[in-house]
Amino acid sequence: MAHNDGSGGGGLTDDARRALVAVGARSTYRDAHGRECSVSEASLAALHAALGGISCAELAARAPEFDPVAVAFVAGGFANYGAQLKVRCKTKPAARVMCEVVLLPDYPEGDTETRVQTLELAEAAWEPCASGSPVYQWEAALKLRAEPGYYRLHCKHGADTHSVLALVAPEQQATLRRRYRGLFAPLHTLGSQAQAPDLSTLASLARGLRGENLNLVGTLPLYPSFCGYGQEPYDPSPYSPVSRLMFHDLWAPRTELARTLQRLGLPASARAPEIGGGDFDYRKAYRDLIDFGQMALATADADRVHAALSAELSPRHCAYAAFRAQLASPEAGARKALENWHLLAQVALGAGLRELRGELARVGSGLYLDLPLGVSPSGFDARAFKAEFLPGFSVGAPPDIFFLGGQDWGFAASHPLQAREEGYRYLISTLRFALSTCDVLRVDHIMGLERLFLVPHGGTAKEGFYLEYPADELYALMLLEAARGHVHLIGENLGTVPPSTAERLTRHHVGGMFIFSCEAYPGRPASESIAPPRTGLASLNTHDLVPFHGWLEGDDLALAHKLGFIDANALEHRRGERAQLRSELASVLGVDGSNSDALLTALLGHLEAQNPDVLLIDLFDLIGERRMHNVPGTPASAGNWQARPILPADEMLKATAVRNLLRIIGMGQEVREGTEPAEPIA
Repeated sequence: MAHNDGSGGGGLTDDARRALVAVGARSTYRDAHGRECSVSEASLAALHAALGGISCAELAARAPEFDPVAVAFVAGGFANYGAQLKVRCKTKPAARVMCEVVLLPDYPEGDTETRVQTLELAEAAWEPCASGSPVYQWEAALKLRAEPGYYRLHCKHGADTHSVLALVAPEQQATLRRRYRGLFAPLHTLGSQAQAPDLSTLASLARGLRGENLNLVGTLPLYPSFCGYGQEPYDPSPYSPVSRLMFHDLWAPRTELARTLQRLGLPASARAPEIGGGDFDYRKAYRDLIDFGQMALATADADRVHAALSAELSPRHCAYAAFRAQLASPEAGARKALENWHLLAQVALGAGLRELRGELARVGSGLYLDLPLGVSPSGFDARAFKAEFLPGFSVGAPPDIFFLGGQDWGFAASHPLQAREEGYRYLISTLRFALSTCDVLRVDHIMGLERLFLVPHGGTAKEGFYLEYPADELYALMLLEAARGHVHLIGENLGTVPPSTAERLTRHHVGGMFIFSCEAYPGRPASESIAPPRTGLASLNTHDLVPFHGWLEGDDLALAHKLGFIDANALEHRRGERAQLRSELASVLGVDGSNSDALLTALLGHLEAQNPDVLLIDLFDLIGERRMHNVPGTPASAGNWQARPILPADEMLKATAVRNLLRIIGMGQEVREGTEPAEPIA
């Protein structure tokens, strides 16, 4: 990057550069090959503009005298006596500081405070954070006999009182006392031609799997996406949700819709829309479902229904329903009916999820879900929490060996200043909502807790750069909320991952992902590509990768060539490498390499025998489906998130060959469950 002396000329001043560094922007990064890449001046200038042209003086003035957030990781779970909090101050206090510590039992939804203790932050204890640093810190050994949680430090310095949010979190995730074995199936792949899937479909699936000692059902995020209804855009991706604080109307259980309508004194039917054969049509399924609800609500007094449903929900639900109705229809009369539909669906979804969790608990199963990294820039969260998102940029990934031009995922990044100054209220609400719905939560792109790759609007991923975030604070939030909800975390650590991410996952006992199709590559012994660690999740692929039979045949390589990621010569070379990998895999497993089914059977048995914490196999792998759920880098119109089996999934799962594979996945569970407690350590 060219030197700028701060004299003008359209570039960044030295002061602006220092301000960007202080915020977390980095002017260089290393790509997938380890090469150092420089960030363009224009990209950094765009960030500076998005931050309001902030200067170092303004940044210093914006920051309070006491750093607004402090973190303490404690060992030993929920009975600790020595939380070490580092309280930071911009200048060394000239007088003593009295610190009142209060517990915030219902943070961030309420402001209730419970006094814990009062400390004196002694003047002599303040030391510079680093040699030559103007910022001082005081390490407070809080003698708390309380569970980890949210605390407020009221630091009284002279006539002023400064507030610090203290995050006291368990340093390590609890060890699982049982292993999870299960099936991953996006909801749109389930159901039958005569009946659309909903939340209750997962309960039926879990009951069927328990007969084969499988105790986990996994699916895509249950958050709402845009299905193109009315004036809404069309983007069915569960990884670009309208909100991470709501459920998708599409999965509302029909029986719960009927019960809610009956409570309102309205005609009700549990009839489900027919979805027919072929791939899942989001537009049709969603339109049919709304038509069903609108017909049931047609004879009701709209204001009475709105009042009755609103009483069962929060003000946030009401704001969400109003947002969706207004976005879908410009006509005021139509909006009221749509608003009531969205409220009705959220009431039914809440009841349906409680019933689903209860049913899973009764049969001894758990639910596995995903927490997406971001939200749709056109969605409710981006509007309702606008100040906490950074304008002018979307999140993506730098160029790598598969995506030579990099990736632009389209959603906005968290604001590097505002989210922290707001006390992470939105992030905490998001985590709490996600963790209230499942037993195992996969945190998408977990390296995003440390840094995000930002792509300027109007530019390409080649013009992107990394923005760093306060990782200790974000990990503390995640671990604290997971411990409260007794949910086991998995960190998605695939792709170009900084070494610090692996170090943090190890430190906090958060398992990563071991994906066979990512682990098997030329030059690596096949025995290592099928040896997952005991902690974390093991699988054959993810929703963004080709199913196992497609991997064996090189379908992903042909697709990469079709999309222009590799040329014809590279295609032939990689096909040769894939054939060699297949041969080596067969040799290690002791089976005929030309027999795809034998390879799958042997590989599943081998992975299960390694006894990982979680073994989750995609439905498509078991039935021999070769199409991908999603092809990264392609638009929604390409058919992503729509592929369904030729036959209804419930019929295919009854096939002898599939049942045998399910039995292999759960073959060790009967012995283990008889000797190990069923619940994780609290």
